[in-house]
Amino acid sequence: CFTSCEVGNIAFGRFIGYWADGTINDEDSALITGLIVVGVVFFYAVKNLIFFAMMMRGTEKLHNTMLDKLIKSPASFFDTNPVGRILNRFSNDVGVLDYFLPVALQVNVEGAFNFTGIFITVWVTAPFAIIPTVC
Repeated sequence: CFTSCEVGNIAFGRFIGYWADGTINDEDSALITGLIVVGVVFFYAVKNLIFFAMMMRGTEKLHNTMLDKLIKSPASFFDTNPVGRILNRFSNDVGVLDYFLPVALQVNVEGAFNFTGIFITVWVTAPFAIIPTVC
């Protein structure tokens, strides 16, 4: 779905460029623009739902692993650390998992797909511009 979203974004940008140049007539442009926008919105919704489900599954697994490790800790750990400190630390770590991990992962994955899409677009439209990038 990340690929479909990026292809939709590129298609929308290219189509707007053709429309601005006058290559496409105005009667067809509204329909094509609407179809591209509906497709992009649909793929973004599906992408976000899949990403949300994956993140929920991942954070649940990490939470269960953390809880399992905490429960299997030796008794000396609980003797030296107050329960309030353990609970505070555990809830803080779970909060970080629930908030920062999905945001960081989504930013990095979308950034990689955006970079790839831009690189392919430049490679197709102006292949000579890739030479300084690669060298």
